Amino acid sequence: MKNPVPRFVAFFSAIILSLFSLLVLLTIQIKFVRVSGSIWIVVPIILFVFAYLVFLFFIKRYIHRKIKLIYKYILNTKLGSGSGSKKHTFPDLSIVEKDVEQWAHHQQDQMKSLEQTAKYRREFVGNVSHELRTPIFNMQGYLETLLDHGVRDEKVTLDYLKKAIENLERMNRIVHNLEAISRLEEGGVELNVNRVNINALAKEVMGLLAVPAKEEQVALSIKAGCDKSFWVMADEDLIRQVLINLVFNAIKYSKPNQEGIVKIGFYDMVDHILTEVSDQGIGIAAKHLPHIYERFYRIDKGRSRKTGGSGLGLSIVKHIIDAHGQTVNVRSRDGFGSTFGFTLKKA
Repeated sequence: MKNPVPRFVAFFSAIILSLFSLLVLLTIQIKFVRVSGSIWIVVPIILFVFAYLVFLFFIKRYIHRKIKLIYKYILNTKLGSGSGSKKHTFPDLSIVEKDVEQWAHHQQDQMKSLEQTAKYRREFVGNVSHELRTPIFNMQGYLETLLDHGVRDEKVTLDYLKKAIENLERMNRIVHNLEAISRLEEGGVELNVNRVNINALAKEVMGLLAVPAKEEQVALSIKAGCDKSFWVMADEDLIRQVLINLVFNAIKYSKPNQEGIVKIGFYDMVDHILTEVSDQGIGIAAKHLPHIYERFYRIDKGRSRKTGGSGLGLSIVKHIIDAHGQTVNVRSRDGFGSTFGFTLKKA
C-alpha cells in the first residue's frame, strides 16, 4: 500500500492486543496457575501477527478502500468530469483531510453563490415586470379612453396619443438598456478604442441635453481651469453614453423649482484623466451609496419614475467603465449634491 496510515493503525492495534494478552497471562499467573516462560513470548507474538494481518485486511477492505473511493470522487469533481479516466495517486490521509475540507468549503461557497443568483433572478424578473407594467398600464388607459369616448376632441386625442407614444418610448429605453447591459456583461461588445478629446465630447453631450436642462432650470458648464483638451484612449460612443447618463441624472436630480448648475471637470492623474460630473441637487444618503449601480435601484422612486428614468443608467455607466478596465466613484451627501467621477487612460 502506498499510504502508510493503514499499516500504522494495524500495527498499533496489534501492539495493544499483545499488551492486553500479557495482562491476561499475568492475571492467570497471579490468581490461578504459573505460566511457563515460553508462553510469555509465543502468545503475544502470535497474537500480534494475527491481529496485525486481520486489522490490516479489514482496514484496507472496509475503511481505507471506501475513503479512497470518496476521495477519487471529490478529486474528479474538483478537476472536472473529463478527469475520471486518469489515475490519481492516493496521498497521505492528512492531505486527504485538507483536500476534503477545501472541497467542502468550495461546495458551500457554490451553494451560497447559487442562492444569491436565484435571489438576483427573482428580483430582476420582479423589477422588469414592475418597470414595464407602469408604461403598459398608462398606454392602456389612454387608448381605452379614446375608444370609449371616441375622437371628438382633436386636441385631447392628440394629447392622449402623444402620451401613449411617450410611454412606448420609455418601454423601448428599458429594453434597449437591458440589451446593452447584457452585451456588456457577456463581453459581446468589442471596444473601438481611439484617441478621444474628452472635453470636446463633454461639450457635445451638453449640447444634446440643453433642452431638458433648460426645462429643469439647470445650467451646464465646464469647470473653471478645465476648458482645454484632455486626450484619452476610449470607445467614443460608449463614453458618450456614460456622459449622457451622468449629466442627465445630474439634471434630473437637481433640486426642484430651484435654479441649479451641473459642472463637468477634468483632472490630470499622471497616467489617467479623471472626469467628474457635479451637481447641486438632492444628494444621496449614505445608506444608498453601496447600491446605486444595481439595476433598477432607485433613490427617489416617485421622482425618478416621474421623469421617465429606467433605473438602469448608473448600471450601464459602471459596466462601460469596467469594460475599459477603469473605475467609477461617487461623492455625495444627502441634500448637498453629488459628484460622479470615472477614470480613463491618458492618450
